[in-house]
Amino acid sequence: MDSHPVKPTPWSSDLPAASQDTLHRLSHALETMQLGVTITDPDGRIVYTNRTDAAMHGYTVSELLGRSVAVFASEGERAPLTREELRTLTSWKRESVNVRKDGSEFPVELLSDVVRDAAGEPIGVVTTCQDITERKRVERALTQLRDREREMLEAQLRQAQKLEEVGRLAGGVAHDFNNVLSVVLSNCEFAASADLADPADRVELASFLRDIRSAAENGANLVQRLLGLTRRDTLAMAPTDLRAVVGEIVAMMRRVVPADIEMVVDTGSEVGAARVDVNAVQQMLTNLITNARDAMPQGGRMDVSVRRAALTEADRGANPWIEPGPFVGIAVRDSGVGMDDATLARVFEPFFTTKPAGKGTGLGLTLAYNFMRQHGGAIQLSSRPGVGTTVELFFPELAAPAVRPEGGLTADRQPLRTGSGTVLLAEDNPALRRAAQRALERLGYRVLVAADGEQALMLYREHESDIDLILSDVVMPKMGGGSLYRAVRAENGAVRFLMVSGYAPDDVSERGGVDPTVPFMQKPWTLAQLARRVEEVLGD
Repeated sequence: MDSHPVKPTPWSSDLPAASQDTLHRLSHALETMQLGVTITDPDGRIVYTNRTDAAMHGYTVSELLGRSVAVFASEGERAPLTREELRTLTSWKRESVNVRKDGSEFPVELLSDVVRDAAGEPIGVVTTCQDITERKRVERALTQLRDREREMLEAQLRQAQKLEEVGRLAGGVAHDFNNVLSVVLSNCEFAASADLADPADRVELASFLRDIRSAAENGANLVQRLLGLTRRDTLAMAPTDLRAVVGEIVAMMRRVVPADIEMVVDTGSEVGAARVDVNAVQQMLTNLITNARDAMPQGGRMDVSVRRAALTEADRGANPWIEPGPFVGIAVRDSGVGMDDATLARVFEPFFTTKPAGKGTGLGLTLAYNFMRQHGGAIQLSSRPGVGTTVELFFPELAAPAVRPEGGLTADRQPLRTGSGTVLLAEDNPALRRAAQRALERLGYRVLVAADGEQALMLYREHESDIDLILSDVVMPKMGGGSLYRAVRAENGAVRFLMVSGYAPDDVSERGGVDPTVPFMQKPWTLAQLARRVEEVLGD
């Protein structure tokens, strides 16, 4: 224990003996306290400190006497109060961070009282010091507990919001798919009842089939919009003439635009090529034309145009990723109901839609925003209530010449190129298996058919020397496409594979365990797409 005599203080040296004795007793009492006590003179020098306070700071009492109380202050804490400041104060309480002799810091609670002489002048300050490390630990624990409770409540709120979003999504998707199915089912009934001996019925049959195909394409586009929201794979970019893409989409969409809407198209101006994913552009433009149509229930005018534009730094506001320079712009304008500022602020939110319940998914503009970011392009939207809306898509213009889009809508109407060889087809859906078999046989291939991966593996082992290509679904019972691929490749590393799935490519890798380098084709496919993809894989 550090023992020391009580030093005379500025206010104790002239005290009577009895008073000094009282002061000695008081000092001994202070030594037994668990609370730190320090007395400083008006200049902030320590004239007394008890053992508790000294030990709390890692010192002995003798090491502290005569030193400035600033020895306790951590970096950033204020210096001791001046005499002038002490004249205006009586007592004050505060929390601070003190520093020990070894440099470590700890939180304290301080209570200071000014001691005055008979004339009221400050002659010292008595300060009690309490280490509140444990209190702070408990407070932090309570704060963390409250944070966890808040996080749990926030998670519950987010889950409820997600369920609401899923409900809106389900309503919109159900509406769109019901439209698709209604067209397909009704036209199938018309086709089944047609009399093929009647020339008029044969003409109508072709019309029924065209409508069925158009409905199926609309359904496929809806699925692609959904997949596009979480798409993480690289887009299939190529230098493309956007005027050709716009012309094809407009020709297709004219059938769904009412006669009371005047549709004006301008793709005549000379523009350069843009590096784009044609399918993504088709999806975006189809959605924009549909939105413009729905915004004019009483009729109006829709303008679709392609033009060259120059974007500058000022255009980077909502599209900060773009690089200023020449762009090719596609604009869709309508004279419809328009939107107010509050609605405009939310148009790119997922699942937000101004359409009645069940009439839209609220995905189109969100998807367009995501696609344009992947293209390094910009999307700009302006609207006024009662005046109409304009949406413009800007794609960076290239110096390279434009090419006709590969795999576009027109490409599916071109004559099919046939092939030869043997294809092992693994597909668990009976109807799709029959369709794929008929398609491959029409293209000139011999087809071996399996209903799952196990059957496919057996057939491969029986006909290994004859098989040129294995065309396999990814998700199948008993053995999926990924397992089939690994089993076959373990026996023969040269076998060509083409994986097919309704899942997005990134989900195929995760869900199906398929090597992302394996050739892949997305469902739904057309006959032309199947022919082209099989030819590409066999030609590698």
